[in-house]
Amino acid sequence: MVVPMEYRAAFVDVVLPQVTVAREEAYGVAVEFMDAQRAVQGAKTPPPIPEIREYKREFLQAGVDEALDSNKVNPIDAVVGTVVKHVEAAARAVPEDSAKAQNESRPPGVEAQGWARMLTGADNCPFCVTLASRGAVYSSRNTALYGGDMQGYHPNCDCIAVPVFNRKTWPGWAEARRLYAFYEKAAAEHPDTHGINAVRRYLNDHDLPQIPDLRTVA
Repeated sequence: MVVPMEYRAAFVDVVLPQVTVAREEAYGVAVEFMDAQRAVQGAKTPPPIPEIREYKREFLQAGVDEALDSNKVNPIDAVVGTVVKHVEAAARAVPEDSAKAQNESRPPGVEAQGWARMLTGADNCPFCVTLASRGAVYSSRNTALYGGDMQGYHPNCDCIAVPVFNRKTWPGWAEARRLYAFYEKAAAEHPDTHGINAVRRYLNDHDLPQIPDLRTVA
């Protein structure tokens, strides 16, 4: 199905105000999350709070066009996934921009000790599960986000890369350990393939352990 450009533009005009409002709400949740994580992990210095990133109409238009042009089978699902990704990007940018501001404005020794990939909901692909199973072991946001395959957030992905201010008191360890146990079972059942592929195959027959929305763990 080919969607004419004028229809695409009309859709963006209708959806843009809602996306803008949703991005502001997502940004607010992320700021609260950062504050809560600082408190629960015993960090002494308050995190720099970045402003919400600028968002323009052309960003949404480009995302919608790409979704429609690259997915002819399920174009509606592709557009919905893209819109959700654009909304969640406002929240995902907060830890990154806060870390950058912190490193620029504070002396060494007060920045995050590490980073972790954290699952937050039900849409968890094998790649995200594998990275999240490692816990707070990543030295940078890029490592937690991309792993060794340089894959970032994708549509219908609801995990986040977060700074860890104290590895001992980070509240995500219990969930990470459950995920790692799941990863080990997948690798044991499918020893002839790469870890991520093993998780993909294992997920076909097994459910993930129950993972709470870690943005509320504080």
